[in-house]
Amino acid sequence: MGISGLLPALSPIERSVNLREYAGKTVAIDGHCILHRGAFGAATELALNQPTDSYVTYFINFMGLFKHHNVTPIVVFDGLHLPLKQGTNDERRSIRQEALKEGLALYKNGEIAKAKESFKKSVTITHNMIIDVLRKLSAEKIQCIVAPNEADAQLTHLAKTGKVDAVITEDSDLLAFGCPKIIYKMDKYGQGTEITMDQVINNENSVFYNYDIETIRHICILSGCDYLPSIKQVGLRTILNRYERNKNTDHALYHLQYRYKKDIPRDYFEKFYLANLGFLHQWVYDIDEKNYVRLNPLPKECSDDDIKLLGRIPTVQDSTMFRVNKIIPKAKPKDNSLKEAITMEFLAYTDTTKENIMVNCNFKLLRNTHQTNAVQCP
Repeated sequence: MGISGLLPALSPIERSVNLREYAGKTVAIDGHCILHRGAFGAATELALNQPTDSYVTYFINFMGLFKHHNVTPIVVFDGLHLPLKQGTNDERRSIRQEALKEGLALYKNGEIAKAKESFKKSVTITHNMIIDVLRKLSAEKIQCIVAPNEADAQLTHLAKTGKVDAVITEDSDLLAFGCPKIIYKMDKYGQGTEITMDQVINNENSVFYNYDIETIRHICILSGCDYLPSIKQVGLRTILNRYERNKNTDHALYHLQYRYKKDIPRDYFEKFYLANLGFLHQWVYDIDEKNYVRLNPLPKECSDDDIKLLGRIPTVQDSTMFRVNKIIPKAKPKDNSLKEAITMEFLAYTDTTKENIMVNCNFKLLRNTHQTNAVQCP
């Protein structure tokens, strides 16, 4: 979950914080993170299909912290699965299913302690569990949003538009999204660890000192993220070392292709481009518009196929949980039409192949169905 090694690398600039410091302010909460905590405590009951709502009780008790400290919460849940993340979701589902299978076998053999550990690894947050929590939160008059797709994008949107003063989560992906202020590891006493984008960029002790947000996002993607697995034997430190020599993504891509040619999948650079889109252009719910908008406007370079991977606008037909988002029916979502978003490609001809080069931000990526190579920018 998130960018491997990112939070430890940023430990020199983190700050210990207590929720009381946010008295009179508003914070957004990653609902799935809190729900996971509650579900871990009920992992055995959930695995054995025994009736339990202890995860709801845990969630509501945690929300009591905010009332106690006079902090207004906005709870955000994941919505529809993001097509771009399908591979990661499938892999994690397989791991959970295997853990459940193992746990049930251990439980049957009377190895209860070991079975419980396996059950914790098998915890799955279901649609009905989210509905249960949403109903209770609604009864407590706590504002909730169900993101069109991923909560990370929605949480970032709330922070960037000034609707919240900070985001509470366990997911380091928020930094790749460019979220301004994040609180990690908040415990039942309201104690947590705060990391701000200002410190990430401007603190001399930061591994990203003097980098811009765009470059930080590229480094996170190349280090391995939910949208693009890392190259074998390539992690955050390796990528940072490359950028220390030249803070340029084009050069980093070219180096990776040359140095790790045997370990790079044929479609790696295409997927890098798509991962970058995923961190920038997902659908989010806008409180002021009372409608769905893009986290950032789509670039003209996006093809129809690219756009499909970035998810779609949900409806109550997808799930009743989307009713918590107050939508004005007559308002049309702001987005480029598919016709206007058809890919504008620059064609480069070589002696033997015709290669498509996609330009996005400050890097160029080779997109070819038969051969994928990084190219040096002229």
